[in-house]
Amino acid sequence: MAKKFDVRTLIIDDIVPGADSVVGMVITKEGIIYGGLTNPSGSGHLLLKYDPYTDTVRDCGVILIDDVTPKDQPDKNNVKLGHHALEIGCDGKIYGCTSALHGPSYALYSYEVIDGGHMISYDPKTREIKDFGVPVPHEFGFAATIDPKGEKFYCFTYPMNFLFIFEIPDGIISVKGQIRGSLGEFICHDLVRDKLGNVYGSYGAGALFKYDPDKDKIIETDIKLPGKGVLDAGALADDGTIYGGTRDGHFFSFDPETEKIRNLGSPPGGKRTCGVEVARGKIYGFQGDVHTGGIGNTHLFVYDPDTDKVTDLGLVEDSTRGTWAGTRKRAYVIHSTAIGLDGTIYAGETDRYPHLYIIKLRE
Repeated sequence: MAKKFDVRTLIIDDIVPGADSVVGMVITKEGIIYGGLTNPSGSGHLLLKYDPYTDTVRDCGVILIDDVTPKDQPDKNNVKLGHHALEIGCDGKIYGCTSALHGPSYALYSYEVIDGGHMISYDPKTREIKDFGVPVPHEFGFAATIDPKGEKFYCFTYPMNFLFIFEIPDGIISVKGQIRGSLGEFICHDLVRDKLGNVYGSYGAGALFKYDPDKDKIIETDIKLPGKGVLDAGALADDGTIYGGTRDGHFFSFDPETEKIRNLGSPPGGKRTCGVEVARGKIYGFQGDVHTGGIGNTHLFVYDPDTDKVTDLGLVEDSTRGTWAGTRKRAYVIHSTAIGLDGTIYAGETDRYPHLYIIKLRE
């Protein structure tokens, strides 16, 4: 099958030393791309800027220094900005919540000595950074969305699965409650809102939870997601339909009015559907992971609601040289995405190499 797009790769750790993943992404109204990074070095450099008009990339500097982790603790605090938890507010600033590397997966983990993720804002105009502190002690930001007015930042935490709201105009933080699910497990990788401002994510029953802002209530619904039911990505279309992907590779649609989910299938590529975006009436997504032999196998696909058809656009691979991955820049896990004003697709890689893929669709 002939590939239907062209790929160019930015190697992020050439620009931001120590960075090893692009875990969150936003696009400003001017079309500038910002990517939240994982940087285990502890340098605090957690954000990059890509300007498509000048084709230049810039390190946004020190965002947050980890000065609280005990030296004998292997899991450093606050070395990620925006693990699916990066949004643009009503004031044009970028908001995100920081995260750690592993959570309670190592032998000497202690919940009480963990500081917790910090709410951060970054002003693209002035480059001013503001630290609002820890919204939920000992918890890290893991998935987020923002209300229709850009005034409320909703964030799901890890490892104890809390939901909090950060109010952008005045900085007020309110913790709305704990969502049921296995503690220390990844029960939800993204949040998505509908047109009315209701917020959805997945919980331990393999179904959707809903936060209703009018009732100020978390509702654990019986709306089952396909497969094992862990939401990996979600996006709102203009007609009010929500499209999403699960951690075990299902692509689905959800109608918030009827509360009906349609499983649209498992596109080629692998076990995860973890990048979904809506543009120009179509839904683009990335499906894949690593397969046997350690080679990335992520494909780009498109869904057309008019024809109800999912089309595989091909393997995400850049054959040019110049990467510490060798000559085969094949995407493993695309975990953060954005679509530019001209239709260019930007895809950030996680869990392997710090690549930002710039994808141009062919006519």
